Amino acid sequence: ESPDDVAKRVLPALCRFLEKHPNQTVLLVCHNWVNRVLIASAMPEMGIARFLDVPQRNCGLNVLDFNCSGGSQSPQQSPASVLPYLAYRLKVLAVDLTISDSESRM
Repeated sequence: ESPDDVAKRVLPALCRFLEKHPNQTVLLVCHNWVNRVLIASAMPEMGIARFLDVPQRNCGLNVLDFNCSGGSQSPQQSPASVLPYLAYRLKVLAVDLTISDSESRM
């Protein structure tokens, strides 16, 4: 699946899902490429074309804030209409947080 195919499949569904859970904390467990495409899409300076530049290790934790207030309803069609919407409403707070080997030892 190409990054554009991932975006076409995931981004509109994610927008609809998050709008159904305003003022709630939600946990999404996603595959590496979904994480990369989501984060790259939410950062206009990056964009999907550079999604491989997003660091993602196995079991990494990403923290994002989705602004559910104001604005129009989520777009249903193409990633081209979703990208500006996400860039406006989604803020990337942290990417690829993991516990280092030395911290995970007991």
